[in-house]
Amino acid sequence: MVLCVALLALSLPTSGYADEPNPAPTTPTGPEQRMENVIAAARHYLGVPYRLGAEGPDLMDCSGLIYRAFMDAGEGRRMSGARLGVRSYVRWFAARGGLVLDEADALRGDLAIWGAGQHMGIYLGDGRVISAVTSGVTVHALHGIGLPLSGFLRPDWSGQGRVEPLDPSLLLDETETPVALVPASAWAPALDPSIDGAQPVRAGEERVDMRSATSRTFDNGDGTFTTELHAQPIYYQSSDPGDSGPTDWLPIDLRFTSLEAKGDQPAGAAVSASPVVINAFPSDTSDGFLTLAAGERKVSIGRVGDLSDQPAAPVIGVDGRTVDYFDFFGDGASLRTSARPDGMRSFVVMRDEPERSHFSFRLAGDDLAATMETDGSITLRDAAGGVVGRICRPQLIDSSDVAGDGGGIFTAATSLSVATAADGALVVTIGVERRYLDEAVYPAFVDFSITDFPAASPGADVAVISSGHPNSVLTGAERPEEPFYGESWLGRQPGTRNDNELYLRFDDPRTVIGAADVQGAVLELYPYWGNDSGATFALHGVTADWTTATLSWLRRPPAEMDLGSVTLEPGEWARIELAETPAYGVVLAAAQPGPDTWTRLIARDQSDEFDFGPRLVVTWSGLRPALGPAPESAALAPVAAWTSAPVAGEQRRFEVQVSADDFATTVAGSGIVRGETGSVTTWIVPADRLTYGDYAARVRTKADETGWSEWSDVFAFRYGPVPIAPTWWARARVHGDV
Repeated sequence: MVLCVALLALSLPTSGYADEPNPAPTTPTGPEQRMENVIAAARHYLGVPYRLGAEGPDLMDCSGLIYRAFMDAGEGRRMSGARLGVRSYVRWFAARGGLVLDEADALRGDLAIWGAGQHMGIYLGDGRVISAVTSGVTVHALHGIGLPLSGFLRPDWSGQGRVEPLDPSLLLDETETPVALVPASAWAPALDPSIDGAQPVRAGEERVDMRSATSRTFDNGDGTFTTELHAQPIYYQSSDPGDSGPTDWLPIDLRFTSLEAKGDQPAGAAVSASPVVINAFPSDTSDGFLTLAAGERKVSIGRVGDLSDQPAAPVIGVDGRTVDYFDFFGDGASLRTSARPDGMRSFVVMRDEPERSHFSFRLAGDDLAATMETDGSITLRDAAGGVVGRICRPQLIDSSDVAGDGGGIFTAATSLSVATAADGALVVTIGVERRYLDEAVYPAFVDFSITDFPAASPGADVAVISSGHPNSVLTGAERPEEPFYGESWLGRQPGTRNDNELYLRFDDPRTVIGAADVQGAVLELYPYWGNDSGATFALHGVTADWTTATLSWLRRPPAEMDLGSVTLEPGEWARIELAETPAYGVVLAAAQPGPDTWTRLIARDQSDEFDFGPRLVVTWSGLRPALGPAPESAALAPVAAWTSAPVAGEQRRFEVQVSADDFATTVAGSGIVRGETGSVTTWIVPADRLTYGDYAARVRTKADETGWSEWSDVFAFRYGPVPIAPTWWARARVHGDV
């Protein structure tokens, strides 16, 4: 996902890392400091080998790590002061009311318990824990071992405490169970081969000439059409003057292909079947190892420092979905890039905790300028001030999400800054707070992505906001391990109290179908993961403008239009009939927020494996023109002007009628206009046929390959000294005695 983030102060709340504005750095004090001292003592033993029954410092088991960390920090009184087994610790804490069963209530510094007392570790917050497993002391996911989570023990960090005499009845002789880490589950949806049969099949034949960047239209053969409007671009216009011509809409393909050396251009890789063309070259290329171009807009990205120092070549992934620069920074940190329809997504890949915590890149373009926005992102502009693209505030993603519950994303871990080099190039630097790197589950990733190229997505959008990341927006979860794939989240994340809402926006159907008669509109969604019984969500129409640059949990636009509700069941298409299509899109949220609502939707369509992204399906008939604003004219008479739907074909004939009695009779008309004049879209109403008063006008058109359109919607106007106010869809311009 492209996700905007914030920087956290040095002081962390006991509930874990939070997404919040940048407070002044503070030092933990009192209870919080005691808790942090124990965690720091435990981190000191990272990498120490495992041995059952050992308590350090060179070997230790899980309860031995707990005992040693508390004793090293001088806090032994808070966990009995004795070296006990896991189950004895459980009974000691339970006898003092220190047992927490709900994962959503867990706090940083609690002791996590698995298997009803077979294993224990120190909870770090955000689904991560430090414990001694068979591979040694490590930070791992809360659900990343082969035992079920049982609950948490809560130390009393508040007072000085005292060591109470141990009650022998609390002690148990059972030994703990050595446990191993389990591999992270696949982040991409587990779609079996038969899933292809679940894709919606349109009855009609696609009209290739009716494509747009985000839509495709099917002729049903009975005078009706079906148009799919997608929330992301699915087609692009080729810029190559080949047989297809530069105006044809072609399917987007975001896979990298090899790029041969030519002249001064080195060999590399490229994505060219996309609104944003990406070229990848060796990292020591002087003009930049990555270039992004969309029309006249272009950005090149280069390394900072000695270009000859360990150059890395772009390596295309097995499936073509990524380009990797292994050991890009010369210290084990690599770079992975994948293409998006509106730019690129890149990740710094850290297999282990890196020595560095800052990563810099050079950006150049035609007088490229950068503006730091209030939300911490960077807007890139060209010499004319036009927006080229946007760099969202980075995010840190680690490997603590093994269950697909939306974890492992840290929106407060990073900062973004920009400076100007001596040669005028921009230097963008991502900083990652060391504390997050100390407690990350590796491999971990930091994103550096340039998106929102204006030419890529005219008006469609898909975004998720989360109460767990209140200052951020998620635009399609894309993990570096599973590129070329995106999902959206709905409902409450398991083990938390974080709720998620989905915002969808589609291009205005009128830009595709003009003034046609709409017979029905259906919102289609594909949930691939969720509760077997499904979860119910409320759908509302958004009533104010929004973009991914302005959207967050704390900046939600009003959504006052009730559009009903829907139950989303995993593996089944959800179809929601809409009585109207709001101009600013829709928002989907849990009807009753709470447990058992967590649902994951497929959010993107650019794949050779599946096509399941959200879409608005409109059924319509009648390709009719729409009367609109007339151009300036020297004629002393009203001017009728109209526009035809882009899908209607090139106009060859037209007819305009003007009436004063609801078209029982006509007072003026163009008749059928053919030939060269038949392609124009204005007609001057003869003034000598009109007297002061109220009139109505309508128009119909004909293209070579189609029959006559339906008559346009009627447009009322007044000819005389008092003009009427313009309506939403059309406007009369009257010249003369006005």
